Amino acid sequence: MVEYFSLITSFPTAPFTLLLALCVLYWLCVMLGALDVELIPVDAIDGIEESLSSGLAGLLSAIAVRGVPMTIVLSFAVLWAWMLSALVHGNILLHLPDWLQFGLGVVTFFAALVGGLILGKLSSRPMKKLFVQGGAARTNRELVGQVCEIQSGQADEQWGEARFAEDGSVLILPVRTVDGQVLTRGQRALIIDYCPEQKIYLITAGE
Repeated sequence: MVEYFSLITSFPTAPFTLLLALCVLYWLCVMLGALDVELIPVDAIDGIEESLSSGLAGLLSAIAVRGVPMTIVLSFAVLWAWMLSALVHGNILLHLPDWLQFGLGVVTFFAALVGGLILGKLSSRPMKKLFVQGGAARTNRELVGQVCEIQSGQADEQWGEARFAEDGSVLILPVRTVDGQVLTRGQRALIIDYCPEQKIYLITAGE
C-alpha cells in the first residue's frame, strides 16, 4: 500500500493523480447539483478558438467529440493518462537507476498525456447516443412545441442546457431563452424554435 501511494504521488504519475482527484471532485459536485455537466458547452468549442491561443484551441478541437460535453472527454483522457503513466511507472521506471528515471519520466509523462487524449476521445464516442443529435428518433424540428426542464444552473440568452425525456430516454439540449428571460434549474420551459446554424433551441418559460 505504501509503495502504491508513493507511485501515484511521484513523478511522472503525480500530475495525473492531481488531475484525476479534481475530476472526481468535479463529478461529485455535479451529482450534488453544485456544478453543471457541461462546464465547457458542446456548442462552444468553435467559439473557444476566438478567445484562446491557437495551440490550446486546436487541441480542444482535435479531441472534441461533437455531441458529448467536453468535461466527459477530458475526464476520460485524464483517467487513461493516469493509468498509462502508473503502468509504465510501476513496471519500468521504478526498476531503473535514479539518474535515468527522471529523463524517461518526462518522456513517459508526455507519452501518457498524448495517449490519454487519444483514448479519451475514443472512449467518449459511444456516449454520443446519450445526447441529442440530428439523427435522433425525433428530428430537431419535431422537438419544437415540446416541454423540457432546465438542467444547467440557469439558462439565459447566452447559454443553457435542458433535459427532454421521452419513452425512457433523456436528451440534453443546448438552449437559449428569449426576451431576456433567465430560467433556473428544474424550471419547465417550452421549446419554441430551433436554430440550425447555431444548433440551439429557443425556449420560453413554461407552466
